[in-house]
Amino acid sequence: MVLDRLWAKLQPLLDVGEVIGRLLFTFIFISSAPKHLGGETVQMVADKGLPLAEVAVPFGGLLAGLGSILIILGWQTRLGALMICGFLLPVTLMMHNWWAFPADQQGSQYISFIKNFALFGAALFIAARGAGPLSLDARAAAKEEPLG
Repeated sequence: MVLDRLWAKLQPLLDVGEVIGRLLFTFIFISSAPKHLGGETVQMVADKGLPLAEVAVPFGGLLAGLGSILIILGWQTRLGALMICGFLLPVTLMMHNWWAFPADQQGSQYISFIKNFALFGAALFIAARGAGPLSLDARAAAKEEPLG
């Protein structure tokens, strides 16, 4: 009961924390999205032998970038989170398949692999829960609720 009252008093701060969390979560995708729009990253994927790298890499960058923007805005947040999942799953399995790397590279690839799966889990959490009360999604839902 004491904890319930404490959480109720902290709720406005927790709501702001959700916004900050959305920003921090998406920072990695927003900052890396431009790298997926050409050049070096496309070549790295092509060198791995993956087909259609010149299409898949920019598409992945757009998926991660657009998904991040939706999450930041808190508009269509669940869709944005699923877009991030759609980016992370193939990237993680195809580019950070640590078991297929030489022994001296397996450690860093394993770290990238588990980091991406942690991010995948966070994206699933966002997809399940939505953006929270300080979002365009919550604002739209409030407008749709009937009075009374």
